[in-house]
Amino acid sequence: MTSPGVMTHWYTDPPLKPQTEEWRVLSAPHPDWMLYIYCGSTPTGAYAGGSVVAREPIRTADMIPGWVETIFRAKAKEFGFDYDEMCISDDSISACVD
Repeated sequence: MTSPGVMTHWYTDPPLKPQTEEWRVLSAPHPDWMLYIYCGSTPTGAYAGGSVVAREPIRTADMIPGWVETIFRAKAKEFGFDYDEMCISDDSISACVD
């Protein structure tokens, strides 16, 4: 943590060097859910995005309490993006098993 709510990651073995990312927590109103954004760069250019993450790996987007999503929507709007335009990626262990 480089400051409260901010994490900076300096990649030690990226395919393109140097690569760094800064992650900023936008909202963590519930102990199981967090909304964050990130920005980074490689020699080919800058990139950015955002994610909702869960404390437990078995959580899915349909398990986010409605009141938490209301807070996430407001926070996303404050930072200039639409929460409902975010795509859902299933990176659970079960999604990776045949």
